[in-house]
Amino acid sequence: MHVSTLMLNHQMGKAAVQRAFKKDIFFPVLQKLVEADEHSWHYFLIVLNLRNKSFELLDSMRSLEDEKLAARCNGFLAAIKSLWNDHYSDSKHPIDNYELVDIAVPKQTNNKDCRFHMIMHAQYWDGRSLSHFNENDMSNIRNILTYKWIKYEENDTAWETILNMKI
Repeated sequence: MHVSTLMLNHQMGKAAVQRAFKKDIFFPVLQKLVEADEHSWHYFLIVLNLRNKSFELLDSMRSLEDEKLAARCNGFLAAIKSLWNDHYSDSKHPIDNYELVDIAVPKQTNNKDCRFHMIMHAQYWDGRSLSHFNENDMSNIRNILTYKWIKYEENDTAWETILNMKI
């Protein structure tokens, strides 16, 4: 979260931000799983890992054996590669031959925690290992992240009023 905080504060030139974008570029993806169901959305993460010369999939519910996931990822990677060639053709990192690697991550046991899994993956994935957490940790993770969002210094929403809380 350190890098994202620096970015929110328009401090793109800081060393931590510069380092973060030299090795990994994160793409959070939201996919509708069932067309007729307005509530069937799922978050997962694709990482362009320049150090490992690969794309990495971190999905808390499925693997690349899932046909819909594989199709979505292939379309997404084709778009990224096309845009990369259009805008970074002179880059030291040609990505045309990068393959997609399915990273083993903790699997969710319900249909609502994918966003929190994805946030944890984005926060802790370093291209080599992932912070160890399991489904038993998710309640605490939800509470901690929600508290951080509500109490964030630039969040000027009157949450107490919206939630009808008396403080």
